[in-house]
Amino acid sequence: MPKPIASRFGRKSGSVLNGDSLEIDAADATDVVAEMESAGFTCTRDDALIAAACGF
Repeated sequence: MPKPIASRFGRKSGSVLNGDSLEIDAADATDVVAEMESAGFTCTRDDALIAAACGF
């Protein structure tokens, strides 16, 4: 994720098991997608991938 978008919407967290990660509030999803698309990225929602990434 581009640093300006990560800085605006994310916060760093980490764990011993998984290392560093970037947390983004789900409430900001629409704004994050708009910023990413504005930066030239193509964004799609994949609920199965989200569930797998969250360990469900």
